[in-house]
Amino acid sequence: MDTDRMIPLTLSLPPELRQHVLRYACILSTSFCVALSNLSSWTRTLALPYLYTTIVVKKYAMSASFWLAISKPLPVAQLPDFRPSACVKSLWIAPVSNTIVKIFSRCENIVNFALPAENLHWLVHSTSMEPLTTWGQRIKNRMDYQVLVLEAKRATWSLAHLADETQKTPFFDAVTHLRIAAVGSYSTHLELAHFKRLSHIAIPYHRPDIHNLPDLLRIFDFPATIFLVVVLVTDQISSADYQSALDWVLQIRTTNQKVYVLDSHSENLQEEWEDEVRGGLDIWERAEKYTLNLTS
Repeated sequence: MDTDRMIPLTLSLPPELRQHVLRYACILSTSFCVALSNLSSWTRTLALPYLYTTIVVKKYAMSASFWLAISKPLPVAQLPDFRPSACVKSLWIAPVSNTIVKIFSRCENIVNFALPAENLHWLVHSTSMEPLTTWGQRIKNRMDYQVLVLEAKRATWSLAHLADETQKTPFFDAVTHLRIAAVGSYSTHLELAHFKRLSHIAIPYHRPDIHNLPDLLRIFDFPATIFLVVVLVTDQISSADYQSALDWVLQIRTTNQKVYVLDSHSENLQEEWEDEVRGGLDIWERAEKYTLNLTS
């Protein structure tokens, strides 16, 4: 986004429209949000909440710095009660650390997040203790989560063994949409029935040697599943495997209209996620559009 051209252009608009345009630009671009925050006091007041709406943490040091940034109120003259933690709605956090528990405990409005399976484990364990923590109670009361698991290496990654009544955690019931970026065998790595409200599931097809597509159909035995996306990871499969998987989906759709397909590239994963949480089409909308175009 060209900040130098955008800001002077909006200054000529009526105040209400100007603020609307600037807020939308802040949602789309963190760099624009930073530039706006440094322009003047009124633009800083407008932009500051959006600066924390979508957070990407790639390294451990960034994780620690982010925790410090949200651990206390930020003194701003025009926003005396401003809390950065309350503004965070979407979080991509790659480093594996129990800092994830502190972050989620503080950021009460996160609904969309991407993380390795190991970080998912920290979250589940932190909400399986009695009495429930404040964050655990918050999940139980009202949260719906959309989750991207960056890598599910182990067959036990979903922690199905924690779903029994003696160790019940509200986390499993909070997840409604799940995308997995990399996974092992479908027959052993997709134990998800304990996610009782999981309606939308996106599974990658990137290892044809161990990914048996018919094994995916058991996902419809889960309590709430109504939408399955087979994500063809084009940079990790051959053109022949791609076509074979595509043909399989189209054949299955003659009897099961709940199965969809979508192309993706492993290096574009973060970009796709950011586009989605910043207001673009989500993976479910893109998969539906892509699939229906193939069959029209």
